[in-house]
Amino acid sequence: MKKLKSVLPFLLFAMIFCCTESDYKLIADTFDALADKQEVSVVVVGDSISSDDKTGGGSSWGRMLKPMLSDFLDARVSVINSSRPDLTFDMARRYYQEDVFSFRPDVILVMLGMTETATGSGTFVVRDTAKNYFDILAKRDVLVIVLTLTGYRDMEPAGNVAKSVDAVNAEIVRQARLHHFPVIDITDRMRDVQLRSPQAYRNFFENEVFLSEHGSRFVAETIMDTIRRTVERMR
Repeated sequence: MKKLKSVLPFLLFAMIFCCTESDYKLIADTFDALADKQEVSVVVVGDSISSDDKTGGGSSWGRMLKPMLSDFLDARVSVINSSRPDLTFDMARRYYQEDVFSFRPDVILVMLGMTETATGSGTFVVRDTAKNYFDILAKRDVLVIVLTLTGYRDMEPAGNVAKSVDAVNAEIVRQARLHHFPVIDITDRMRDVQLRSPQAYRNFFENEVFLSEHGSRFVAETIMDTIRRTVERMR
């Protein structure tokens, strides 16, 4: 078991890399098509970490992403934040029509799994519930981008908490790959900062779990940078 946990970060990278060329082309194709639209709709699905109703105030990453997307597409962009406190994949499946499809989105951004990580639900639960939720989203002709988890302020890069986050991430990424959903690896980008500057990483959080204004901006910029680079590379 210890050996398996030690290779989880490598497996996560390998799974994301495997879907890069084929699935990420969906990002380029979708955003090229959206360039002809005057209004674009984006739905964010997440838990309290992604919610606009933040306990510490400040803007969510979805709200910060809105003007970035608008400038990139030169269009009016609506970002509908359908995040709910303690939302799980299983709960999201129950609310899919109300929270997602009722808005007829052009793009869906999903960041789920922290609640399962915090409650110790286990990767087997995430495997089944993520699969069921992604099955529903895959039935519509819409770009779904899956984001890996932001993690915790005080987790050590090689500690048990980080290994739990990596295990949940690995299952989420596996299910995303099986459904041909591109993945943006927020965890990896944040951990890279943590390894270079632990204090800069801690500044991403306002407490153990919730993102600070700086952390939300980092997530939004990571998403926008990935979209921009992908579109430019695949043109």
